[in-house]
Amino acid sequence: MHMAYAVSKAGLNMVTRMMAKQLGPEGITVVSLQPGWIKTDMGGPEADLEVDEATSEIAAMLGGITSEDNGDFLDRFGNHSDYAW
Repeated sequence: MHMAYAVSKAGLNMVTRMMAKQLGPEGITVVSLQPGWIKTDMGGPEADLEVDEATSEIAAMLGGITSEDNGDFLDRFGNHSDYAW
């Protein structure tokens, strides 16, 4: 386990929830997005997705985010998760 990475993810999850609570009443929707395992320096060459494929899928789902999603954790298709990543 990479401790620094895990701690940073936990912090991001809390920031998502706190910003959603603070900005939601102003009409701003905040979500965390799990993009998938992408072939980047971090993901490595064994990852499932090419950058272009992942970004296309993410761009396609962004327009479907609504205020109902505020504070939630979504994958690149807009599916909700019961847990944060």
